[in-house]
Amino acid sequence: MTESRAWPLIAHSVGLETTPALAVSASVRTHDSEMICQYRVTGARTDLTVPEFAEQCRLDGLWRHTCFEVFIGLKDSPEYVEFNASPSSAWALYHFVAERVRAPDWSLSAPSIQSAWDRDDLIVVACLDLRAWPSRWRSQSLCMGLSAVLEHKNGALTYHALTHPKNVPDFHDPRTRIIEMNPMLEGDLP
Repeated sequence: MTESRAWPLIAHSVGLETTPALAVSASVRTHDSEMICQYRVTGARTDLTVPEFAEQCRLDGLWRHTCFEVFIGLKDSPEYVEFNASPSSAWALYHFVAERVRAPDWSLSAPSIQSAWDRDDLIVVACLDLRAWPSRWRSQSLCMGLSAVLEHKNGALTYHALTHPKNVPDFHDPRTRIIEMNPMLEGDLP
């Protein structure tokens, strides 16, 4: 099992004109055949709009509301995937061969998504089963970017990521994928 480190997600200035930023942290680790992403939004209960829990389904457009994301790329390759997890339990996974150039999406089983309140903090944990991923994704170094879109009660969206290399929020920018991990070397994957 890899050790988990909490990374602070930085709020982009877009959206902060009308809404103060909430503190967001995220971590990613592997264990057995899973990649586990955990997000914490501190003090979210009074300011954050959280989608109601619903039956788990694959759904587009999650980023229009509170949503937690991980962008995973193959090191030294333009190919990457985008995974979105909603506190409602809805999810999406998109496959790209280059920046914003879609490829056929993978047919995967639904991830496990759990959300809970720890006093005023929202915690969302998403577990991805890596066994169904193409073998090169399980045996090569990966570069990851963790991010979140938060919908505030005033309707504003704020955008949080490890880094913001552009003057507009763009989680697809490969420069946002700054965490490096090799699941086969660091985890317990078959």
